[in-house]
Amino acid sequence: MRRLDSPPPGSATGGRHPRPLVSHLALRGRLARRVHQQVHPAPPGRAPRGGRGRRGTGRHLPDGPAAFRAYFDGMVEDRLERNATVDQLMRLDREPLPPPPFWPLPRAAWTGLALPPTRLLRATGIASLPPVLRARFGLRWSRSDQRRFEVFARGARLAHAATPAPLRVSPVAARALRSDGRARGG
Repeated sequence: MRRLDSPPPGSATGGRHPRPLVSHLALRGRLARRVHQQVHPAPPGRAPRGGRGRRGTGRHLPDGPAAFRAYFDGMVEDRLERNATVDQLMRLDREPLPPPPFWPLPRAAWTGLALPPTRLLRATGIASLPPVLRARFGLRWSRSDQRRFEVFARGARLAHAATPAPLRVSPVAARALRSDGRARGG
């Protein structure tokens, strides 16, 4: 099995991302997408939306829902394993991600601000895992955890529905979406 936290071949960084802020934002984006998929699941018979829309060529994505399900099940059963990245995410309830570069306040201030949201990210991350991965990673998930997550997801759906469309996307993301649409001729 390939270790998901290993550096790319020829990398001189020794596994450490050369730009911590980019790494920080990428992790936040992946977690936000996972929460969005949990809160707004794909309709029955359709595969979840993925990388075809932006920058990706789509070559790495299977065609159709059945092929996606087979690919996903194969990845869960045969490829995904516990590694340093999984361990870091599992520690989020006790130890938040490091502060972004050039954080002007003491580290304790970052920890105080970041700990509550990172606990929520950890819970939603565990909620999104298939039961086989929870077991493989040694993560407990009780009925009460599931009920709390369902209440959170319901609240997120209600907040999403009540929020005007322009406010649902950050200004940076809105600009990127507009420029992406112009680049495609939209």
